[in-house]
Amino acid sequence: MGAVAATFLAKGMYRPADPAVMATVPRVGAAEAFFLELVLTFVLMFVITAVATDPTSSKELVAISIAAAIMMNALIGGPSTGPSMNPARTIGAALATGKYKDIWVYLLAPPLGAIAGAGAYTLIKP
Repeated sequence: MGAVAATFLAKGMYRPADPAVMATVPRVGAAEAFFLELVLTFVLMFVITAVATDPTSSKELVAISIAAAIMMNALIGGPSTGPSMNPARTIGAALATGKYKDIWVYLLAPPLGAIAGAGAYTLIKP
């Protein structure tokens, strides 16, 4: 509901509203977008798991580490997929803008990437 509300708020604030900017729609093929979203979400969840759950990590740097991972993902994936890394964000924007092109990529890749990222850290942590 938060994503839907935020998208409708953005549509109301920005005139003319540009659905291409608000919606998460891949600008590459579906297979490439799926792989990219999977990898970006993997990286994000790996970092979150590493800094937020490891008792030896610096708790002062948790927010900075996670924000840096999100920023890196946005810079890398922005031109290709408008990285979602969160199905709720994509669903909310799609409902508000009516843009559903290849939405399955954003519904499937982020959960799989998150599971893989948390699992990979769990496997390699000391």
